[in-house]
Amino acid sequence: MADSRERRAARLGQDEVAGGEVDTSAAEPEPAVGLAAGVGRLGHQPGLDGLRAMAIVTIMVVHAGYLLAPTYSDRLLPGGFIGVDLFFALSGFLITTLLIEERTTTGGTGLRAFYRRRALRLVPALVVVALVHGVWALWVGITVERELLSLLAIAFYVSNWVQALGWPIASGMGHTWSLAIEEQFYLVWPAVFLVIARRRLAPRQVLVAIGVLVVGVCVWRAIVWTDLRPDWPRAYVRTDLRLAALLAGVALAFARAHGLLPTTLLRRLAPFAWLVFFVAVVTVHSDDDLMYFGGFSVVAAVSAVMVWSACSTPLAGRVLSHPVAQWIGRRSYGLYLWHVPIYIAVGYAGHAALFRTSNPGHPWPLAVVVGSSIVATFVAAALSFRFVEQPFLRRKVDGSGSPDLRAAAVAPGSSASSAGAR
Repeated sequence: MADSRERRAARLGQDEVAGGEVDTSAAEPEPAVGLAAGVGRLGHQPGLDGLRAMAIVTIMVVHAGYLLAPTYSDRLLPGGFIGVDLFFALSGFLITTLLIEERTTTGGTGLRAFYRRRALRLVPALVVVALVHGVWALWVGITVERELLSLLAIAFYVSNWVQALGWPIASGMGHTWSLAIEEQFYLVWPAVFLVIARRRLAPRQVLVAIGVLVVGVCVWRAIVWTDLRPDWPRAYVRTDLRLAALLAGVALAFARAHGLLPTTLLRRLAPFAWLVFFVAVVTVHSDDDLMYFGGFSVVAAVSAVMVWSACSTPLAGRVLSHPVAQWIGRRSYGLYLWHVPIYIAVGYAGHAALFRTSNPGHPWPLAVVVGSSIVATFVAAALSFRFVEQPFLRRKVDGSGSPDLRAAAVAPGSSASSAGAR
């Protein structure tokens, strides 16, 4: 009997414990769907709201250049479009963290409550913007057929694929492509998460698989770019080519949940990640070959490090927790929804350069066009947050859903994404 126990202990790589029993807990890999011992719940992270603020501001500035001041577009943060990748990394990190935490707490995923909460978070504000845009579109002469096609594409969250196929989206609504990518991710990823849970895959296996996927996306993006380079916006909005940042966020969540983060290395890399982000914001363009031959994957990794830094480094946390950043971050969804339609409406009314052919006339001063567009966007977002988004968020969804998972529907929703390009 003793020999048998010794052979068994040797086979499992374990020492016998008191009482002659063998501790087999380390013999099986820790499943990837629960928090490891000693790892706490994420909780509310003010730094992430600040990160949203930074992302939406870069996006608003780059679009102001493209739509309202094309002469100055190269000087108005031409790389601000990478704010979308920062939003994607945030979304991947938050939804995965919350799925893991819900699995740890209840053994389930709470998806029904999550999806209902997400619908209440996103749909009402989007409907209001779509209705206002529809009225404006009819007034300026956009065809009913084009507007209806746009509304259907937006309603079913496929507007990115409509644009990728070369079909038109009504002016002012093309930026909904990133909302479509996020919703497609949210439909598929929970199912994949359940497969991981049922197969009890080890965290390291999941991280390796994600790494392989990111490399695959990088290679595939380069192949597609070679063919679509002359018509680059079609490549820019495709789900399969923009997954890297979402996957980077997922990987960060898994590594954090299981205590696998190389904290010392991340702390050293964080300043360089911030530097790379800011250099990219002022130098790169959305049609640069560099971005499609690995650049977007680098930005994905940088974004994941920035998400970690916002939660874990004191300096970043203090800066991003500034009240102004918090205010903007909490309203980032409304800012994103409204800024392109308002830019285009004001640009059209003010006879800005991009709209002078369709609406000739004496142009308003550029400072008036840009300034009034930005002010109107902030006013619209504040009103949307106060009178549309918040009332729906206060509605009860499902008493069985955990408060943390219900809150998850808010956080990723704030990270919503040319004039179509975010």
